Amino acid sequence: MLLTIFKKITSIFLTGLTIKMMDDFLDKDLDGLTKENNMIVLLGSGIIPYILVLFSIACAIDSKISAGLFLSSYCLGMANDFTAKMPSGLYGYHESVLSLILGFSLLGIKTMASSLFVMAAVQLWDDYVDFDNAYFTKKNWAVILGKGECLILGGIFFLCSFYLNMLLAITVAISTYIIVYIINILSTCTRKNQNY
Repeated sequence: MLLTIFKKITSIFLTGLTIKMMDDFLDKDLDGLTKENNMIVLLGSGIIPYILVLFSIACAIDSKISAGLFLSSYCLGMANDFTAKMPSGLYGYHESVLSLILGFSLLGIKTMASSLFVMAAVQLWDDYVDFDNAYFTKKNWAVILGKGECLILGGIFFLCSFYLNMLLAITVAISTYIIVYIINILSTCTRKNQNY
C-alpha cells in the first residue's frame, strides 16, 4: 500500500517536472523579456532529452497518472492558442479536443477529469501569480477573468480534482510549489555564477 502511494507520488512529481520543463522551453523568449526564472538557464538546448527521460521514467512508474497529467496540460496549453495554426496543420482548438478525446478514451473519465481539473487549477494559479507581467501576453486568465475570479475558479477546479482523486490533487499542489522553489534557487545561483 505505502509502496503504491510512493510510486504514484513519484510519478506525479516527475510528470510535473516534465511539464514545467516543456513549458519553460516553449516560453523561453517570453520569460527572457519578463526576467522570469526558466530551466533553459540551467539546461540550455539539452533540455529536450531530459524531458523525454523524465517522462519515460514517470510513465514506467504509473502510466495512467503521467499520461493523464501530460494530456491535460497539452489540452490546456492548446486552448491558450485556440485559433493559432499548429505545425500539424490543425488549429489549437482541434489539438485540444483531440487530446481530450484521447485522454478520456484511453485513461477513463475519472483519471482524465481529475487530471484536467488539477492542471486547470495550476494554470489559473500560475496566471494569478504572473498577473503583474501580463502586459507581455494576452493569454493570462487573471487578465481575462479578473484576479479574484481567476483565484476562485482555480479553487473550484482544485476541489473538483480533490473530490475525484485526493492523492493526485494534493501531490500536484505540493509538487508545483517544490518544483518552482527549486528552479528559483538554481536559476538564481546560475545567474550569480554567470556574472562572476
